Amino acid sequence: MDRQEIIAAIEQELDDMLADAPDYVSESRRKDIKEEYKAYARRVLDSLSKEELASQSAFERFVQTTLADARMRMHMR
Repeated sequence: MDRQEIIAAIEQELDDMLADAPDYVSESRRKDIKEEYKAYARRVLDSLSKEELASQSAFERFVQTTLADARMRMHMR
């Protein structure tokens, strides 16, 4: 996977997660969370080598931890 494919996958996962957000999470907050974690993913990916990007298990773990952190932020009031 290249960096753009990874960003697209994370963006889709964020969309899916935020679509199920509780009613008290406003649309603007959902958008802010999505943009924050897309930017975070870009920063992390920009620091990785091609070899590091090639690891499927590392990719899956990165997506899981990114979404877990975004989910925690979404539930903060």
